[in-house]
Amino acid sequence: MLQTKEAKHYQLASKPDNKATLTPNTASRVCAYFCMEYGVGPELPIYSGGLGILAGDHLKAASDLGIPLVGVGLFYHHGYFRQEINPDGWQIEKYPLVDPETGGLQTLVNAQNKPVSVAVDIEDRAVNIQAHLKQVGTVPLILLTTNVESNCPEDQMITAHLYGAAYKGDTQTRIRQEMVLGMGGKKMLDKLGFSVGVYHMNEGHSAFLTIARVEELVREGMHVEEALLRVRANQIFTNHTPVPAGNDIFEQGVLKQELKPVIFTLGQGFAALQEKANHIPDAPRGTWSQARFALSNSANTNAVSRLHAETMAKAWGQDKVDYVTNGVHHSWMDEDIKQMIDPDQKRFVKNHIDPDYLKERMTDIDLGQFRHLRGRKRLTLVNFAHEYSEKPYFDPEVLTVGFARRAATYKRLDLLSTDPDRLLKLITDPDYPVQIIMAAKAHPQDEDGKEVIQRMVRLGRDPKFKRNVLFIPDYDSRIAKTLVTGSDVWMNVPMKPQEASATSGMKSGINGGRQWSVDDGWMNEVPDRYYFKIEDDLNPGVVATRMYDMLGNIIAPQFYSSKGQSDGWLRQTLASMEYIISHFSAQRMVQGYNTRFYQPLMR
Repeated sequence: MLQTKEAKHYQLASKPDNKATLTPNTASRVCAYFCMEYGVGPELPIYSGGLGILAGDHLKAASDLGIPLVGVGLFYHHGYFRQEINPDGWQIEKYPLVDPETGGLQTLVNAQNKPVSVAVDIEDRAVNIQAHLKQVGTVPLILLTTNVESNCPEDQMITAHLYGAAYKGDTQTRIRQEMVLGMGGKKMLDKLGFSVGVYHMNEGHSAFLTIARVEELVREGMHVEEALLRVRANQIFTNHTPVPAGNDIFEQGVLKQELKPVIFTLGQGFAALQEKANHIPDAPRGTWSQARFALSNSANTNAVSRLHAETMAKAWGQDKVDYVTNGVHHSWMDEDIKQMIDPDQKRFVKNHIDPDYLKERMTDIDLGQFRHLRGRKRLTLVNFAHEYSEKPYFDPEVLTVGFARRAATYKRLDLLSTDPDRLLKLITDPDYPVQIIMAAKAHPQDEDGKEVIQRMVRLGRDPKFKRNVLFIPDYDSRIAKTLVTGSDVWMNVPMKPQEASATSGMKSGINGGRQWSVDDGWMNEVPDRYYFKIEDDLNPGVVATRMYDMLGNIIAPQFYSSKGQSDGWLRQTLASMEYIISHFSAQRMVQGYNTRFYQPLMR
């Protein structure tokens, strides 16, 4: 049976055998949104952390708002990785196959029921690319794959692992993945028939999109310099990494080998592209920066928070960088919390919730009802934690601190373990006990990040700490949602100003979690009265001492009363929820992109 789905910018027809045809409405101009990873749900583990989750929320909000947008990414048939923790507390990576059907994917086919296919020239050969479709509301997400029978075994593995994570130091695989994303993504959109009016590069991984567009215009007879100006006019670049060294930087000799066919087409004109990727702060001359290349070839470049914009301007030698602060989609909010705030369940669906309504509604919420609801969510988290703990140690009446994100060293997951004796005294206080539940993954090649995880795992396994500290393995969006929903306090201690935005705290905040944070990233835009502010310092021991002082003297005493959570705690929680829901929604974020960038650049 043929099932048809209509949207204003395309028609989708589902076919047997998990296939589909996608027919764009050529009269409707769309925004093409390119990203290396997408977190749209735990059923499709092709994301590593915040960038992918943010991209998934961007698509969901665009669907809510009816913005004509198509997502472009890669389907990694081994995903990112599944995390196991060995007896020594060390992270072990496993790479099971990701089943497209389980992930809700359909293979895109043409009218003859054959897979839609394009090719990208890499080195001296054509690499064939096919596409899967994931529906994100009304937004089609096109996921490219080189796992195609006509490719050689080496090329079939280009899109096997996110960021080529299973290969140690394999720059070649990274370059090829980014060629498939940027160049192959452009060709696939053309092959499907989309009429793209603006291109949005979410991070620099898709910067080769510019090369594909320039090469097309040069083949039509345009000079490279003129083609670059034409391409630049409707491209947007969003950067998520404050430090230039944190972006992809390739040695030009390796890059030129992969791009040989393009260089042959552009001839001496390729030097103009090289110049756009040079002049990288803190990097050797003659290297190629994807972020610099994307920045140089975009009509608009933006950071993802106000402080990030300031940091980025200084780092990249720009007078000013625009910003659109990240936000989170309302699907991260627990359904019971939604019901409490919006009994009719109408205001979280399409548009950014009305701040006047929200203010009035938060004032009317009964504290007893809210206390009971937060207790239920904490109980759910505690029951979940007991699936991973040696015994059911954790208490649904105890103040619970949560942390869940990538284990990059700058995020300082292990800061609380700086002085174990003082930490133990704090969390086992008979009057103000605390329990800490966390989850994190380190990149497979990040040995320092793995050591951070090992320290926290060992702490939780220590007989003195195991009743109050737990590390939950195999962090994913399912675990993240349980943690952000049930935690009373959300810890965020990056080294300022290295956090571009962060969004896990937003997810906690909209569910009633109090923020305990350095004022980096998005938190720099939150008034001090709405969170427990940690003053940062270059000395981690100083920061840890400040955290111990806050936890023992301010946070825990404020939380407890004879009734459990104190009335004052609950009132302050509702006030901070109101502010975070009003200011940090994905709908607000995407509407900002649409009105400031998409619509003005659409052509």
